[in-house]
Amino acid sequence: MFKKKEETRSVTIEELKAKSDEYLAGWQRAKADYHNLEKEVGTQRQMWVKMANADLLIDILPIYNNLKLAVKHIPESQKKESWVVGVEHIKNQLKSFLDKNGIEEIEAKEGDSFDPELHDAIDAALTQAQPDTAIEPNKTNKQIIKQEIQAGYKLHGKVLHPARVIVG
Repeated sequence: MFKKKEETRSVTIEELKAKSDEYLAGWQRAKADYHNLEKEVGTQRQMWVKMANADLLIDILPIYNNLKLAVKHIPESQKKESWVVGVEHIKNQLKSFLDKNGIEEIEAKEGDSFDPELHDAIDAALTQAQPDTAIEPNKTNKQIIKQEIQAGYKLHGKVLHPARVIVG
């Protein structure tokens, strides 16, 4: 009789241990799922903030471009005047703000190779060696940037709008 009672107890203990292990494993999976969900929600929140900021930054870029253009056309004789120094300081502050928020200006210097991912060719300058030949985009020869017309920008590595250039 004691033997049967002991067997029943050991079976019950084993069953309870198995149930306990099953519940523990389920709880651990649920906890891991919850932590993964928290990470995903955090990542999505950051993405939404970046996207919300993108609209504002895109609206600011034409203002920055116009300010750069205005500073570029200030006569050399006026560069030391206090109002010019103030305008240049504002331009630098705006540039710093854009940098801090993930805006990167696309480099488009004279002599650089044309990259259709980063540059938009709005005109083709004829070289002196080929005065009667227009530049064909499908040719294997490399296109070279002759002049930047308007700066292009990236936001967190993604092209917002390409730099507008003349190639030759």
